Amino acid sequence: MKQKSYLQSVDEIYIMEAGILKNNFEFRDATDYKLTYNFLHENYETLKNKYDIEKTAGCGTEFERALRLMNEYSPPFNS
Repeated sequence: MKQKSYLQSVDEIYIMEAGILKNNFEFRDATDYKLTYNFLHENYETLKNKYDIEKTAGCGTEFERALRLMNEYSPPFNS
């Protein structure tokens, strides 16, 4: 049985993510880190195929697709 989203609305997601950012404004060592994603990396296609990312993400806006991936691969907060 596929788990349903533990977040109920876009507003709830926004509030949750804003709280995470506020509570973690700086990394522990107070250094700013720039996060980047390398979609040209040789393992990217392997991961896309292994986890069937495109099918899981489905159609829709970038946010909707990211939300589906989060719901599929992220554990709920209460676990």
